[in-house]
Amino acid sequence: MGVAAIAVLSGWILVELRNAAVGPVPFNVLWAAAVGAFFGGFAVATPRYTLPPRGLGSALLGVVVVVAGSVAATRLVWDGSERLAAGVAVLMAGAFVAGVLARNVWPKVATATLVLVVEVFSLWALLDGLRLIDGAWLYDFRTYLASGAEFAAGENPYLSAPLTVLEADPAAAGFLSSPILLPVFAVLAALPYPVAATAWVAMLVACAVAGLRLLGLPWRWAVLLVASPMLFPESGNLANVIFLLLCLGPAVGGALVQGAIFKLQAGIPAAWLVRERRWRDLGIGLLALIGLALITLPLVGLGSWSDYVVGLEMRARSQENLPILYGLSLAQWLPWAAFIGLSAAAVIAGALLAGRRGLSGLGLATIVASPSLWAHGFAAAIPAMLFLDAPLFWLALGIGSTGYWLWVLLIAGVWGIWRARQALTHDDPLHPLAGRTGPWEAWEPR
Repeated sequence: MGVAAIAVLSGWILVELRNAAVGPVPFNVLWAAAVGAFFGGFAVATPRYTLPPRGLGSALLGVVVVVAGSVAATRLVWDGSERLAAGVAVLMAGAFVAGVLARNVWPKVATATLVLVVEVFSLWALLDGLRLIDGAWLYDFRTYLASGAEFAAGENPYLSAPLTVLEADPAAAGFLSSPILLPVFAVLAALPYPVAATAWVAMLVACAVAGLRLLGLPWRWAVLLVASPMLFPESGNLANVIFLLLCLGPAVGGALVQGAIFKLQAGIPAAWLVRERRWRDLGIGLLALIGLALITLPLVGLGSWSDYVVGLEMRARSQENLPILYGLSLAQWLPWAAFIGLSAAAVIAGALLAGRRGLSGLGLATIVASPSLWAHGFAAAIPAMLFLDAPLFWLALGIGSTGYWLWVLLIAGVWGIWRARQALTHDDPLHPLAGRTGPWEAWEPR
């Protein structure tokens, strides 16, 4: 299975990204070079499972050769800029050093799964780099700040009319979350932007790592998986906070209710509390939600809540004018009644399942029910995907890295839940949950 997964992922990357480039350098060339640099370091290192690695002199020489070769190729073959050559050199040196560390720390020998993991992380590194230089860094966060500043100035931060054109100004997009969050972003908007942005990105990374840890991942995987398109905080979207609330569900059931503060569909996993008859957690969650609304009501006023409802309606109309606002959502292809019906069916299907499978299924239902969907919205598929064996898990993460291919993550999650009808322990050391049967094993409801 591992060899087949390597062939499929490699072929997909070579075909799907054949026209992509980083400056003048073909994307596939950089990706293949990064994979090769990793295994170059892996081959040079001595497997002693200690740090610093043995054979340090050979490793340093290898870094020099990799850097010199990448700079020469970028400058002489593709006539790239000095900045691009420096970036490529950092990528290749990082891949080489990662190979050295992997050989010294874990695992003993190269396996098919290791090749898959390296291919996936090399792909993510390049895609993340492209996202960082596309000019839209922290676009969603800047929208939140603009909305917070409007609220602080006594203006309506929600849409009051449908959008007819896309504007570069983030403030024009309108606020989409509940008024409970407006005071938070008003405070952040009053801070110097570098301070606010740094704190926000750090918080999003912490939420992603904490969520993955709650699922049962060890620290190394929890940190590394933040590079995935689902969790990488390039846009500054609130999605990582929603992901953390989902992951908190088995331990702190009331957290599932709080997702609705951020996006209405993020409250769907709260149905799991009904399925599991965790009435106390459901009551605490609802009381906390109502309490937050009442505490912030003197600050935001009743008018903000009515503006919120109008804003959601105007957003729906804006999507009719500008279909690009749908993102990857199924709503753009279905009549509204059919979309609602399909979403309800996904919720019912998840609610019929017990335990970890049920909560994972309701996470998938939030993806189906999203009226506007982007890469970060697919983070809710991670718990379900963790039921998969290592080759399929990494293959799905690789293919589901860009564009409409992200829907592969939901399909893989459905298969993971189906597979989990019989709990099987993951025995591949390169599975993020090696030695466990799936996510939330420590919180298995009894």
